Amino acid sequence: MLNAKRIICLLFAMMVFISMPVSAAEGSMQLSDDASNLSDITKEMSENALAISEAAGAVNEYYTNNPENSGFDEDTYDRILTQSESISKQASTVSKKADALYKVITGEQLASHSTLEKTEGNIVVVEQGAPENKFLRFFWRLKEAFIKNFTKTFIEKDRYKLFIQGFRNTIIIAVFSTVMGVAIGMFAAIFKVYGSQKQKPNLFTKILLKILNLYTTVIRGTPVVVQLLIAYYIIFKSSQNDIMVSIFAFGINSGAYVSEIIRAGILAVDKGQTEAGRSLGLSYFSTMKSIIMPQAFKNILPALGNEFIAILKETSVAGYIAVIDLTKAGALIRSNTFEPYFSLLTVAVIYLILVVGMSAVFKSIERRMAKSDRH
Repeated sequence: MLNAKRIICLLFAMMVFISMPVSAAEGSMQLSDDASNLSDITKEMSENALAISEAAGAVNEYYTNNPENSGFDEDTYDRILTQSESISKQASTVSKKADALYKVITGEQLASHSTLEKTEGNIVVVEQGAPENKFLRFFWRLKEAFIKNFTKTFIEKDRYKLFIQGFRNTIIIAVFSTVMGVAIGMFAAIFKVYGSQKQKPNLFTKILLKILNLYTTVIRGTPVVVQLLIAYYIIFKSSQNDIMVSIFAFGINSGAYVSEIIRAGILAVDKGQTEAGRSLGLSYFSTMKSIIMPQAFKNILPALGNEFIAILKETSVAGYIAVIDLTKAGALIRSNTFEPYFSLLTVAVIYLILVVGMSAVFKSIERRMAKSDRH
């Protein structure tokens, strides 16, 4: 089986190979064609410029030779005007094409280590420092592409700080929403079990049970993104603290799922345990705290671990309300650099490391609990 280290190495290998530049032969052919096109376009611009000059000369000559006339006859004037407008549009179009080709040839689509040389009328790529051996040159290009994309994604304009900010916000949202979700879920679960086991619940208990059941149904039946947008645009419309809104939305969402997980764990404990605690004179909530919940926790630990991991990954939609979380940071860098590989794969690798780390922690807790049961 692949462990976490091997998975991370494979992801970085994919990052490098996807970022690989085109081969030298393809690059040379493309540059040769671009150079030929640029030469033709330059010639066309020269001819058009000459035509414009001749037209201007004709106008000047007409006025010089015919000073008594106040202007051209309409046909001549319209013909010269139409020709001038047509030539101006052509010159503008040609200029744009030439500018685009110039950017291509002067390096915007070449690696920073490439230069251009003119040999027998052809323009070819000269890769400075590249080994002559084709096999070694392949890996040299991989290295150069890796360095170029890495620098553009992390080093230029201190973009790594955006990743750090996104990572910090993601951890803050995940931790506090988890705490909030556990608190809400535990209260809802205990009260649901209490209300269902009570033979004659009072009016307050009935109303609270209906509210909790409605809360669970609504939250579990609607997408977390919709809940986040409702919290941001309706509940906390005037709030400027986007992170607090995210914590509230994810905490409320998590509480509904955690409540059902804990309730199932409580119901899995034998009823005789509750009866034994009550026969010893303990109150219902004291019995829950000292006898039922420790046993239920062992049963629900794997499900709780999965829920906490889900919360961590769900925070990736916090960018919908302009929170710069880890995913949003990667998207911003991608839109600025037009290099999707490093930014997106870096986000994926960080999430993977966090999830693998959380899974290892929960497995360690499960092993310790299993050892205490055997002893």
